[in-house]
Amino acid sequence: MDETKTEMTSLDIRFLVKELREKLIGGYIRKIYQYANKQKQFLFEIFTPGKGEFWLYVDKDKMFITRRKKPVPLEPPSFCMFLRKYLLGKRIRNIRQYEFDRVVEIETDENILVFELVPPGNIILCDSSYNIIMPLEIQRWKTREVKPKVPYRHPPHRINPFEISLDDFIKLLKSNPDKKIGAILAVNLGFGPLYSSEICEIAGVAQDKMCDQIGFEDAVKIHKVIEVLDKVPLQPVIYDKNVSPFPLKILGDGFREMESFSDALDEFFSQQEIEIVKEEVKKTVEEQKEKIERIITKQDEAAEKWRRIEQESREAAETIYKYYSIVEGVLEGIKKAKDMGLEWDEIKKKIQEEGSPEAECIKEIREHDGVVVLNLGGKDIEIDIRKSVEENAEKYYEDAKWARRKLEGVEEAKEEHIEKLENLKPPEDIQVFEKVKPPEDA
Repeated sequence: MDETKTEMTSLDIRFLVKELREKLIGGYIRKIYQYANKQKQFLFEIFTPGKGEFWLYVDKDKMFITRRKKPVPLEPPSFCMFLRKYLLGKRIRNIRQYEFDRVVEIETDENILVFELVPPGNIILCDSSYNIIMPLEIQRWKTREVKPKVPYRHPPHRINPFEISLDDFIKLLKSNPDKKIGAILAVNLGFGPLYSSEICEIAGVAQDKMCDQIGFEDAVKIHKVIEVLDKVPLQPVIYDKNVSPFPLKILGDGFREMESFSDALDEFFSQQEIEIVKEEVKKTVEEQKEKIERIITKQDEAAEKWRRIEQESREAAETIYKYYSIVEGVLEGIKKAKDMGLEWDEIKKKIQEEGSPEAECIKEIREHDGVVVLNLGGKDIEIDIRKSVEENAEKYYEDAKWARRKLEGVEEAKEEHIEKLENLKPPEDIQVFEKVKPPEDA
Protein backbone atom coordinates (compact mmCIF):
# COMPACT_ATOMS: atom_id res chain seq x y z
CA MET A 1 0.00 0.00 0.00
CA ASP A 2 1.84 3.07 -1.29
CA GLU A 3 -0.59 5.76 -0.13
CA THR A 4 -0.05 7.32 3.27
CA LYS A 5 -2.89 6.82 5.72
CA THR A 6 -4.65 10.13 6.43
CA GLU A 7 -7.80 9.04 8.28
CA MET A 8 -9.01 6.29 10.56
CA THR A 9 -11.00 3.32 9.30
CA SER A 10 -13.96 1.63 10.97
CA LEU A 11 -11.65 -1.16 12.17
CA ASP A 12 -9.24 1.37 13.67
CA ILE A 13 -12.13 2.95 15.54
CA ARG A 14 -13.34 -0.46 16.76
CA PHE A 15 -9.98 -1.14 18.42
CA LEU A 16 -9.61 2.43 19.65
CA VAL A 17 -13.01 2.42 21.35
CA LYS A 18 -11.99 -0.67 23.33
CA GLU A 19 -9.00 1.32 24.59
CA LEU A 20 -11.03 4.47 25.27
CA ARG A 21 -13.59 2.52 27.27
CA GLU A 22 -10.87 1.15 29.51
CA LYS A 23 -9.32 4.57 30.19
CA LEU A 24 -12.16 7.10 30.03
CA ILE A 25 -15.36 5.48 31.32
CA GLY A 26 -15.96 6.89 34.78
CA GLY A 27 -13.86 9.92 33.95
CA TYR A 28 -14.95 13.56 34.26
CA ILE A 29 -14.75 16.12 31.46
CA ARG A 30 -12.70 18.96 32.94
CA LYS A 31 -11.83 21.14 29.94
CA ILE A 32 -12.87 21.47 26.29
CA TYR A 33 -10.84 23.30 23.63
CA GLN A 34 -11.56 24.04 19.98
CA TYR A 35 -8.80 25.05 17.58
CA ALA A 36 -10.18 28.08 15.66
CA ASN A 37 -13.80 28.73 14.78
CA LYS A 38 -13.85 26.98 11.39
CA GLN A 39 -11.71 24.00 12.37
CA LYS A 40 -13.19 20.68 13.42
CA GLN A 41 -10.38 20.04 15.87
CA PHE A 42 -11.18 19.58 19.55
CA LEU A 43 -9.32 18.59 22.69
CA PHE A 44 -11.13 17.18 25.73
CA GLU A 45 -9.31 17.04 29.05
CA ILE A 46 -10.70 14.10 31.02
CA PHE A 47 -9.79 13.02 34.54
CA THR A 48 -10.49 9.40 35.43
CA PRO A 49 -10.20 8.59 39.16
CA GLY A 50 -7.54 5.96 39.75
CA LYS A 51 -6.17 6.29 36.21
CA GLY A 52 -5.21 9.92 35.75
CA GLU A 53 -5.67 12.76 33.30
CA PHE A 54 -6.09 12.21 29.56
CA TRP A 55 -6.32 14.49 26.53
CA LEU A 56 -8.78 13.20 23.94
CA TYR A 57 -8.11 14.69 20.50
CA VAL A 58 -10.86 14.69 17.86
CA ASP A 59 -11.08 16.07 14.33
CA LYS A 60 -13.19 15.38 11.23
CA ASP A 61 -11.76 11.89 10.63
CA LYS A 62 -9.62 10.99 13.64
CA MET A 63 -9.84 10.42 17.37
CA PHE A 64 -7.25 9.31 19.93
CA ILE A 65 -5.76 10.08 23.32
CA THR A 66 -2.88 12.45 22.71
CA ARG A 67 0.21 13.45 24.64
CA ARG A 68 0.51 16.64 22.56
CA LYS A 69 -1.36 19.90 22.81
CA LYS A 70 -1.36 22.73 20.31
CA PRO A 71 -1.79 26.34 21.48
CA VAL A 72 -5.50 27.14 21.76
CA PRO A 73 -7.29 30.42 20.96
CA LEU A 74 -7.66 32.90 23.82
CA GLU A 75 -11.32 33.36 22.87
CA PRO A 76 -13.04 29.96 22.50
CA PRO A 77 -15.45 29.63 19.54
CA SER A 78 -19.17 29.68 20.31
CA PHE A 79 -19.69 25.93 19.80
CA CYS A 80 -16.86 25.19 22.21
CA MET A 81 -18.53 27.46 24.80
CA PHE A 82 -21.79 25.62 24.16
CA LEU A 83 -20.17 22.22 24.82
CA ARG A 84 -18.58 23.55 28.00
CA LYS A 85 -21.97 24.70 29.27
CA TYR A 86 -23.44 21.21 28.94
CA LEU A 87 -20.48 18.89 29.50
CA LEU A 88 -17.92 20.36 31.91
CA GLY A 89 -17.79 18.38 35.13
CA LYS A 90 -19.95 15.60 33.70
CA ARG A 91 -19.07 11.94 34.18
CA ILE A 92 -18.60 9.65 31.17
CA ARG A 93 -20.96 6.69 31.50
CA ASN A 94 -20.29 4.96 28.21
CA ILE A 95 -18.26 5.10 24.99
CA ARG A 96 -19.35 3.10 21.95
CA GLN A 97 -18.96 2.75 18.22
CA TYR A 98 -22.19 2.83 16.25
CA GLU A 99 -22.43 -0.45 14.32
CA PHE A 100 -19.21 -0.79 12.29
CA ASP A 101 -19.26 2.86 11.23
CA ARG A 102 -16.88 5.73 11.81
CA VAL A 103 -19.20 7.11 14.44
CA VAL A 104 -18.29 7.28 18.13
CA GLU A 105 -20.66 8.23 20.94
CA ILE A 106 -19.66 9.47 24.38
CA GLU A 107 -22.53 9.29 26.86
CA THR A 108 -22.80 11.27 30.09
CA ASP A 109 -25.66 11.21 32.61
CA GLU A 110 -27.69 13.78 30.66
CA ASN A 111 -26.22 13.90 27.15
CA ILE A 112 -24.86 11.93 24.23
CA LEU A 113 -22.03 13.51 22.24
CA VAL A 114 -21.85 12.02 18.74
CA PHE A 115 -18.64 12.22 16.73
CA GLU A 116 -19.14 11.55 13.01
CA LEU A 117 -15.60 10.81 11.82
CA VAL A 118 -16.63 10.45 8.19
CA PRO A 119 -15.62 13.52 6.11
CA PRO A 120 -16.82 16.25 6.18
CA GLY A 121 -17.16 15.27 9.85
CA ASN A 122 -19.40 16.68 12.55
CA ILE A 123 -19.95 16.75 16.31
CA ILE A 124 -23.53 16.61 17.52
CA LEU A 125 -24.66 17.26 21.09
CA CYS A 126 -27.86 15.37 21.90
CA ASP A 127 -29.93 14.82 24.99
CA SER A 128 -30.22 11.33 26.46
CA SER A 129 -33.01 10.50 23.96
CA TYR A 130 -30.97 11.44 20.87
CA ASN A 131 -32.77 14.74 20.31
CA ILE A 132 -30.27 17.17 18.81
CA ILE A 133 -29.47 20.13 21.03
CA MET A 134 -26.79 21.61 18.78
CA PRO A 135 -24.46 20.32 16.03
CA LEU A 136 -21.12 21.83 15.14
CA GLU A 137 -22.47 22.15 11.59
CA ILE A 138 -26.01 22.02 10.25
CA GLN A 139 -26.02 19.41 7.47
CA ARG A 140 -28.67 18.09 5.11
CA TRP A 141 -28.88 15.00 2.93
CA LYS A 142 -31.75 13.27 1.16
CA THR A 143 -32.04 10.67 3.90
CA ARG A 144 -31.44 12.81 6.98
CA GLU A 145 -30.71 16.25 8.35
CA VAL A 146 -28.58 17.35 11.27
CA LYS A 147 -29.93 20.47 12.93
CA PRO A 148 -31.17 21.57 16.38
CA LYS A 149 -34.48 20.33 17.80
CA VAL A 150 -34.88 17.25 15.59
CA PRO A 151 -34.20 13.59 16.45
CA TYR A 152 -30.69 12.51 15.56
CA ARG A 153 -30.43 9.88 12.84
CA HIS A 154 -27.17 8.05 12.27
CA PRO A 155 -25.57 8.01 8.82
CA PRO A 156 -26.69 5.04 6.68
CA HIS A 157 -24.54 2.15 7.83
CA ARG A 158 -22.99 -0.78 6.03
CA ILE A 159 -23.20 -4.42 6.96
CA ASN A 160 -21.43 -5.14 10.24
CA PRO A 161 -18.78 -7.70 9.17
CA PHE A 162 -18.49 -9.08 12.70
CA GLU A 163 -22.18 -9.92 12.82
CA ILE A 164 -22.67 -11.35 9.34
CA SER A 165 -23.20 -15.12 9.24
CA LEU A 166 -21.39 -17.37 6.78
CA ASP A 167 -24.63 -17.91 4.84
CA ASP A 168 -25.26 -14.17 4.54
CA PHE A 169 -21.64 -13.60 3.54
CA ILE A 170 -21.95 -16.14 0.74
CA LYS A 171 -25.23 -14.49 -0.36
CA LEU A 172 -23.42 -11.13 -0.44
CA LEU A 173 -20.76 -12.57 -2.74
CA LYS A 174 -23.34 -14.18 -5.03
CA SER A 175 -25.30 -10.92 -5.29
CA ASN A 176 -22.15 -9.15 -6.52
CA PRO A 177 -20.72 -11.56 -9.12
CA ASP A 178 -19.01 -8.84 -11.17
CA LYS A 179 -17.15 -7.31 -8.22
CA LYS A 180 -13.74 -8.24 -6.86
CA ILE A 181 -13.59 -9.76 -3.38
CA GLY A 182 -11.23 -6.96 -2.29
CA ALA A 183 -13.85 -4.34 -3.21
CA ILE A 184 -16.58 -6.20 -1.29
CA LEU A 185 -14.42 -6.29 1.84
CA ALA A 186 -13.24 -2.70 1.46
CA VAL A 187 -16.54 -1.02 0.56
CA ASN A 188 -19.51 -3.25 1.36
CA LEU A 189 -18.09 -4.44 4.68
CA GLY A 190 -16.25 -1.19 5.43
CA PHE A 191 -12.72 -2.52 6.00
CA GLY A 192 -11.08 -0.12 3.57
CA PRO A 193 -8.30 -1.10 1.12
CA LEU A 194 -5.56 -1.79 3.68
CA TYR A 195 -7.40 -4.23 5.92
CA SER A 196 -9.26 -5.87 3.01
CA SER A 197 -5.85 -6.66 1.48
CA GLU A 198 -4.70 -8.08 4.83
CA ILE A 199 -7.79 -10.29 5.11
CA CYS A 200 -7.23 -11.68 1.61
CA GLU A 201 -3.54 -12.23 2.32
CA ILE A 202 -4.23 -14.22 5.50
CA ALA A 203 -7.03 -16.19 3.83
CA GLY A 204 -4.83 -16.97 0.85
CA VAL A 205 -7.33 -15.54 -1.64
CA ALA A 206 -6.29 -13.04 -4.32
CA GLN A 207 -8.02 -9.73 -3.62
CA ASP A 208 -8.67 -9.16 -7.33
CA LYS A 209 -10.55 -12.44 -7.65
CA MET A 210 -14.11 -11.92 -8.88
CA CYS A 211 -16.88 -12.87 -6.47
CA ASP A 212 -18.41 -15.36 -8.90
CA GLN A 213 -15.08 -17.21 -8.78
CA ILE A 214 -15.07 -17.45 -4.97
CA GLY A 215 -15.96 -21.00 -4.01
CA PHE A 216 -17.37 -22.24 -0.71
CA GLU A 217 -13.93 -23.11 0.66
CA ASP A 218 -12.52 -19.63 -0.05
CA ALA A 219 -15.65 -18.00 1.40
CA VAL A 220 -15.21 -20.00 4.62
CA LYS A 221 -11.54 -18.96 4.85
CA ILE A 222 -12.34 -15.27 4.42
CA HIS A 223 -15.24 -15.40 6.88
CA LYS A 224 -13.06 -17.17 9.43
CA VAL A 225 -10.33 -14.50 9.10
CA ILE A 226 -12.94 -11.79 9.74
CA GLU A 227 -14.15 -13.59 12.88
CA VAL A 228 -10.60 -13.95 14.18
CA LEU A 229 -9.75 -10.35 13.29
CA ASP A 230 -12.11 -9.03 15.94
CA LYS A 231 -10.28 -11.04 18.59
CA VAL A 232 -6.72 -10.19 17.57
CA PRO A 233 -4.73 -8.99 20.63
CA LEU A 234 -3.96 -5.29 20.55
CA GLN A 235 -0.35 -4.82 19.42
CA PRO A 236 -0.21 -1.27 18.00
CA VAL A 237 2.42 -0.61 15.33
CA ILE A 238 3.58 2.24 13.11
CA TYR A 239 4.84 1.76 9.56
CA ASP A 240 6.32 4.45 7.32
CA LYS A 241 2.96 5.20 5.74
CA ASN A 242 0.51 3.40 8.00
CA VAL A 243 -0.59 2.83 11.56
CA SER A 244 -2.46 -0.26 12.73
CA PRO A 245 -3.76 -1.84 15.96
CA PHE A 246 -1.77 -4.97 15.08
CA PRO A 247 1.11 -5.96 12.72
CA LEU A 248 0.05 -6.49 9.11
CA LYS A 249 1.32 -9.40 7.07
CA ILE A 250 1.09 -7.44 3.82
CA LEU A 251 3.42 -4.71 5.14
CA GLY A 252 6.14 -6.99 6.48
CA ASP A 253 8.41 -6.42 9.46
CA GLY A 254 9.28 -2.75 9.01
CA PHE A 255 7.21 -1.49 11.93
CA ARG A 256 7.68 0.13 15.32
CA GLU A 257 5.66 -1.14 18.29
CA MET A 258 3.85 1.33 20.57
CA GLU A 259 2.45 0.99 24.09
CA SER A 260 -1.13 1.81 23.11
CA PHE A 261 -3.12 2.31 19.94
CA SER A 262 -3.69 5.94 20.92
CA ASP A 263 0.08 6.39 21.24
CA ALA A 264 0.50 4.93 17.76
CA LEU A 265 -2.22 7.14 16.27
CA ASP A 266 -0.91 10.17 18.13
CA GLU A 267 2.66 9.64 16.95
CA PHE A 268 1.67 8.85 13.36
CA PHE A 269 -0.88 11.61 12.73
CA SER A 270 0.94 14.24 14.80
CA GLN A 271 4.03 13.65 12.68
CA GLN A 272 1.84 14.14 9.61
CA GLU A 273 0.63 17.45 11.01
CA ILE A 274 4.20 18.50 11.76
CA GLU A 275 5.14 17.69 8.16
CA ILE A 276 2.15 19.69 6.90
CA VAL A 277 3.19 22.66 9.02
CA LYS A 278 6.78 22.29 7.79
CA GLU A 279 5.55 22.33 4.18
CA GLU A 280 3.43 25.40 4.90
CA VAL A 281 6.40 27.14 6.51
CA LYS A 282 8.60 26.10 3.59
CA LYS A 283 6.02 27.46 1.14
CA THR A 284 5.82 30.73 3.07
CA VAL A 285 9.62 31.00 3.09
CA GLU A 286 9.73 30.37 -0.68
CA GLU A 287 7.09 33.05 -1.25
CA GLN A 288 9.06 35.49 0.92
CA LYS A 289 12.22 34.54 -0.95
CA GLU A 290 10.58 35.22 -4.32
CA LYS A 291 9.25 38.54 -3.03
CA ILE A 292 12.70 39.63 -1.82
CA GLU A 293 14.29 38.49 -5.10
CA ARG A 294 11.77 40.65 -7.00
CA ILE A 295 12.65 43.60 -4.75
CA ILE A 296 16.37 43.04 -5.37
CA THR A 297 15.75 42.93 -9.13
CA LYS A 298 13.91 46.27 -8.94
CA GLN A 299 16.71 47.67 -6.78
CA ASP A 300 19.25 46.57 -9.41
CA GLU A 301 17.22 48.40 -12.03
CA ALA A 302 16.97 51.49 -9.82
CA ALA A 303 20.70 51.37 -9.07
CA GLU A 304 21.47 51.19 -12.78
CA LYS A 305 19.21 54.21 -13.39
CA TRP A 306 20.84 56.33 -10.68
CA ARG A 307 24.32 55.24 -11.80
CA ARG A 308 23.49 56.33 -15.34
CA ILE A 309 22.05 59.67 -14.16
CA GLU A 310 25.14 60.33 -12.04
CA GLN A 311 27.49 59.58 -14.91
CA GLU A 312 25.51 61.59 -17.46
CA SER A 313 25.16 64.56 -15.08
CA ARG A 314 28.86 64.58 -14.21
CA GLU A 315 29.86 64.26 -17.86
CA ALA A 316 27.46 67.10 -18.76
CA ALA A 317 29.07 69.37 -16.14
CA GLU A 318 32.57 68.49 -17.36
CA THR A 319 31.53 69.02 -20.99
CA ILE A 320 30.12 72.46 -20.17
CA TYR A 321 33.51 73.46 -18.74
CA LYS A 322 35.32 71.87 -21.67
CA TYR A 323 33.31 73.98 -24.11
CA TYR A 324 33.10 76.92 -21.75
CA SER A 325 33.69 79.61 -24.39
CA ILE A 326 31.05 78.24 -26.76
CA VAL A 327 28.45 77.94 -23.99
CA GLU A 328 29.30 81.42 -22.80
CA GLY A 329 29.05 82.78 -26.35
CA VAL A 330 25.62 81.22 -26.85
CA LEU A 331 24.28 82.60 -23.57
CA GLU A 332 25.67 86.10 -24.26
CA GLY A 333 24.36 86.05 -27.84
CA ILE A 334 20.85 85.14 -26.73
CA LYS A 335 20.98 87.77 -23.96
CA LYS A 336 22.09 90.49 -26.40
CA ALA A 337 19.36 89.56 -28.86
CA LYS A 338 16.72 89.75 -26.15
CA ASP A 339 18.17 93.06 -24.93
CA MET A 340 17.81 94.36 -28.49
CA GLY A 341 14.10 93.53 -28.30
CA LEU A 342 14.18 90.65 -30.79
CA GLU A 343 11.38 88.08 -30.62
CA TRP A 344 12.24 84.40 -30.32
CA ASP A 345 11.27 83.67 -33.91
CA GLU A 346 13.69 86.37 -35.03
CA ILE A 347 16.41 85.01 -32.78
CA LYS A 348 15.94 81.47 -34.15
CA LYS A 349 16.01 82.78 -37.75
CA LYS A 350 19.16 84.77 -37.07
CA ILE A 351 20.85 81.68 -35.57
CA GLN A 352 20.01 79.65 -38.70
CA GLU A 353 21.55 82.33 -40.91
CA GLU A 354 24.73 82.63 -38.87
CA GLY A 355 27.62 80.28 -39.46
CA SER A 356 29.44 80.83 -36.20
CA PRO A 357 30.61 77.87 -34.05
CA GLU A 358 28.15 78.95 -31.38
CA ALA A 359 25.22 79.00 -33.78
CA GLU A 360 26.15 75.59 -35.23
CA CYS A 361 26.06 74.04 -31.71
CA ILE A 362 22.47 75.13 -31.11
CA LYS A 363 20.08 72.25 -31.83
CA GLU A 364 16.91 73.54 -30.21
CA ILE A 365 15.55 76.49 -28.27
CA ARG A 366 12.64 75.90 -25.89
CA GLU A 367 11.89 79.45 -24.90
CA HIS A 368 8.92 78.51 -22.72
CA ASP A 369 11.22 76.32 -20.60
CA GLY A 370 14.09 78.80 -20.72
CA VAL A 371 16.29 76.09 -22.25
CA VAL A 372 18.67 75.90 -25.18
CA VAL A 373 19.94 72.46 -26.26
CA LEU A 374 23.58 72.47 -27.35
CA ASN A 375 25.47 69.71 -29.09
CA LEU A 376 28.85 69.74 -27.40
CA GLY A 377 31.35 67.10 -28.41
CA GLY A 378 28.60 64.93 -29.85
CA LYS A 379 26.41 65.17 -26.74
CA ASP A 380 23.14 67.05 -26.47
CA ILE A 381 23.12 69.10 -23.27
CA GLU A 382 20.34 71.29 -21.96
CA ILE A 383 21.50 74.75 -20.87
CA ASP A 384 19.38 77.10 -18.78
CA ILE A 385 19.54 80.48 -20.57
CA ARG A 386 18.69 82.25 -17.29
CA LYS A 387 21.86 80.98 -15.60
CA SER A 388 25.57 81.50 -16.10
CA VAL A 389 27.97 78.86 -17.43
CA GLU A 390 29.14 78.09 -13.89
CA GLU A 391 25.58 77.84 -12.57
CA ASN A 392 24.62 75.42 -15.36
CA ALA A 393 27.67 73.27 -14.66
CA GLU A 394 27.00 73.41 -10.91
CA LYS A 395 23.41 72.32 -11.49
CA TYR A 396 24.66 69.17 -13.27
CA TYR A 397 27.20 68.53 -10.51
CA GLU A 398 24.37 68.77 -7.95
CA ASP A 399 22.31 66.35 -10.05
CA ALA A 400 25.26 63.95 -10.01
CA LYS A 401 25.58 64.25 -6.22
CA TRP A 402 21.83 63.72 -5.79
CA ALA A 403 21.95 60.63 -8.02
CA ARG A 404 24.94 59.33 -6.03
CA ARG A 405 22.97 59.66 -2.76
CA LYS A 406 20.04 57.83 -4.33
CA LEU A 407 22.40 55.13 -5.60
CA GLU A 408 23.97 54.67 -2.18
CA GLY A 409 20.52 54.44 -0.57
CA VAL A 410 19.41 51.79 -3.06
CA GLU A 411 22.62 49.79 -2.64
CA GLU A 412 22.33 49.95 1.15
CA ALA A 413 18.72 48.74 0.98
CA LYS A 414 19.78 46.03 -1.47
CA GLU A 415 22.46 44.79 0.94
CA GLU A 416 19.83 44.55 3.67
CA HIS A 417 17.57 42.48 1.40
CA ILE A 418 20.48 40.26 0.36
CA GLU A 419 21.21 39.63 4.05
CA LYS A 420 17.51 38.83 4.63
CA LEU A 421 17.60 36.46 1.67
CA GLU A 422 20.69 34.67 2.99
CA ASN A 423 19.10 34.27 6.44
CA LEU A 424 15.70 33.26 5.06
CA LYS A 425 15.27 29.52 5.62
CA PRO A 426 12.76 27.32 7.44
CA PRO A 427 13.60 26.83 11.14
CA GLU A 428 15.14 23.44 11.84
CA ASP A 429 12.92 22.83 14.86
CA ILE A 430 9.30 23.91 14.30
CA GLN A 431 7.31 23.81 17.53
CA VAL A 432 3.80 22.67 16.57
CA PHE A 433 2.80 21.13 19.91
CA GLU A 434 3.45 21.86 23.54
CA LYS A 435 5.77 19.57 25.46
CA VAL A 436 4.68 15.93 25.67
CA LYS A 437 2.58 15.38 28.76
CA PRO A 438 1.97 11.83 30.05
CA PRO A 439 -1.18 11.07 32.04
CA GLU A 440 -0.97 12.11 35.68
CA ASP A 441 -1.71 9.26 38.04
CA ALA A 442 -4.43 9.97 40.56
